[in-house]
Amino acid sequence: MAARLVSLCVAMSFLPIAMAQSTVTSPQFPVQANAECLPDSQHVCLQTVELANHAGNFTWYIARANGMSAPNAALIVVHGYPHDARRSLDAGLAAIKAARITTPTLVIAPIFPAEKGAHCQKPGEVSVKPGDARWSCGGWMSGEVSLGNPPGISSFHAMDTLVRQLHRQWPDLHNITVAGFSAGGQFVQHYIGVAAPPPDGMNLRYLVASPGSWLYFDALRPVATLNRKPVLASSQCGSADVYPAKCHITLALPAATTCPNYNAGKYGVANWPASKINAARVRYQHANVSYIVGARDSGTGPGTASKRLDKSCSAMLQGEFRLQRAQNYLAWERTRLPPSLHPGTLSVVPGCAHDVACVLPGFAAKHPLF
Repeated sequence: MAARLVSLCVAMSFLPIAMAQSTVTSPQFPVQANAECLPDSQHVCLQTVELANHAGNFTWYIARANGMSAPNAALIVVHGYPHDARRSLDAGLAAIKAARITTPTLVIAPIFPAEKGAHCQKPGEVSVKPGDARWSCGGWMSGEVSLGNPPGISSFHAMDTLVRQLHRQWPDLHNITVAGFSAGGQFVQHYIGVAAPPPDGMNLRYLVASPGSWLYFDALRPVATLNRKPVLASSQCGSADVYPAKCHITLALPAATTCPNYNAGKYGVANWPASKINAARVRYQHANVSYIVGARDSGTGPGTASKRLDKSCSAMLQGEFRLQRAQNYLAWERTRLPPSLHPGTLSVVPGCAHDVACVLPGFAAKHPLF
């Protein structure tokens, strides 16, 4: 079923300096000639498609950097648990500038709205409207089916729809980076293994930033050891920002009595059919994936959002804090799921805690986004 497209401009006079200084202009939408945005650098657009299976409407912010020519690349930034899609868009624009990208580029921030009035819905964001697809506060990040009657569509299928829509509008758009921060990082890391094949001629790259937990494809979990003995706290290894430092990361099977469901739900594949596990592993191994985390995203200090960090036993088996969990996952991946085409790399961004506005531009300043 062809997606029905609607586009709406919204004024953004309150944009932060990093965005205001970028060369940002409104996208022009060739699908509907009467749905253009005003060519004003203080505007971004909201774009909406109707999802399949009568699941409702799916909306994203979209802005355009570096001129009005046909874009050849796009950066999609998936918001975190606070549903701060607008802030994610700003961080994406700042990252384009930090990376010194000068070619016409789209920056997009999809919105996975919760029910109106939900505690996770950030004030000031786009309000859910009748007919909009919506998800529970936490389920969207692991592919949950949208709410409603009848139940709608997986959040992963919604992302597939976004990618296809971009291809319909801009057939010469060949490179897309799908990035996600925090809960958005969880979403992207899960999405990699189940994403629909991209349209012909389109290359997808993935950027997983500072997730609170990770999806593992087997039952082994990382254990930090010092002098061949497991450490009780990662601080025993040395400075947090250089973890594992003095320690060595090994892999082991956790005791079943300690955390019986550690490999289920969003943490692992215990409940998946074998065929689905194998297919997801193959997709993940062939994907172009990079990982990033802030050097200060460890401990309970200022800016770490430690109160929102998943502290369930399943998550704690992955490491104490986000920095340790990222390093531990990379150690597991290199041993158990070595990428066949693009070796996974983890960039630790100096000076950043748990802040998309710091982490994403900080990464982009040193590494290519596309």
